[in-house]
Amino acid sequence: MKYFLILLGFLALVSCADKSNGSGEVAVKSSGDATTDAIYNELMARILDSSLGYADTGSTSRAGEKNPYRQGSPGYQHKALSACLLWDVEKLTVRYQGWHSNGHRDWNYASYFAVDRCEKNKLQKNYDCKCQLIDHDDVIVLEVPNDYRAAYDRSKSN
Repeated sequence: MKYFLILLGFLALVSCADKSNGSGEVAVKSSGDATTDAIYNELMARILDSSLGYADTGSTSRAGEKNPYRQGSPGYQHKALSACLLWDVEKLTVRYQGWHSNGHRDWNYASYFAVDRCEKNKLQKNYDCKCQLIDHDDVIVLEVPNDYRAAYDRSKSN
């Protein structure tokens, strides 16, 4: 029991640590796969450069502001970002038809609500794309389809 409490205390300290890399930018934890990381970086650059189309009631963000995902959600410990993705193997592009981020006190709920809101928006707007979790607490969680990965890797080796 004593070791469990020590471990729990250590995890609490680690979760409160500053995630910036010294330059004020958030240090994103790599997936360990160069292809996934490269695609994630390209995709996130576009998403983070976009503006909010709307903001939920009670949100500190406003429509038209730059995507505030990296700053997190005030009052929430965990954050997650999902997007409705179109993987075009022939053109070797990944487009998104919408993205959603969510903050929550619970790690699992943050990702659940981000994907759930993406799915609801997809149905409402009749999009033909796949809602996927991309980032969870500044950790790359993007899953690249195998056929896209193979085409991407072939293009980089030429």
